[in-house]
Amino acid sequence: MKIKTLLLAQLSSILLFTSLNAEECIDIKSVNVGWTSYKTMAKIAVSGTFDNVKIIRSEDTSDINTSLIGTSVVLNMLRINANSAEKTNNILRFFLPKLSTRGIHATITRVNDRSLALEVLLNGRKQLIPMKYTMENGVIQATGFIDARDFGIDNALRNLNKSISAHRNKGWLDIAISFELIYEDKCHVLILENIQDNNLSELNTSDTQDNNLSELNTTNTPKNILESTADTNLSELNVSKD
Repeated sequence: MKIKTLLLAQLSSILLFTSLNAEECIDIKSVNVGWTSYKTMAKIAVSGTFDNVKIIRSEDTSDINTSLIGTSVVLNMLRINANSAEKTNNILRFFLPKLSTRGIHATITRVNDRSLALEVLLNGRKQLIPMKYTMENGVIQATGFIDARDFGIDNALRNLNKSISAHRNKGWLDIAISFELIYEDKCHVLILENIQDNNLSELNTSDTQDNNLSELNTTNTPKNILESTADTNLSELNVSKD
């Protein structure tokens, strides 16, 4: 009986998942985008982010893979943040004016086991960037590199490195990019809750059945009934003799 009820509980959970799978399951909470460029012959890293990342979510949010494919971010280069007011100002003064546009548009186009493809539109040029990623506890961390020449921003880098003495007129063409995507799998949470509720209900039902069976065995066994009948007959016989 326990096994049958448990199987029914698992089946109901699967049916629940099938029903929810056609609806919105994955809720992308936020996306943080990071970058790291390098300066001087010692290749000193300068890292930063973008403020106010605009997220364009995929239409299909039935699972994490379909939710990622088609998800885009729009970045405003004027909201770049180099974690230093001076460094941010240098980028705005000596790098951005050499670009044809001030926006970056990035879209996830393919997702594999531990890699994805990111289509990046920057400075009027579009490139497909391979990235590696990890996924754990609702957080996806992805990393990759772009080549400044692929987007025609090498001239802007040269202008920045020439204008800032601390760069020693040296900048590197490879720029590390990364993003952190935080999401919630609402369907998975509901399924777990449903399974737990069903298991708890089954446990309570089983305990009740076991208790009832125990009472029945204690009070109504054939041995007890025969002993009770024998005692009654003996008592009646003794009364009759008296």
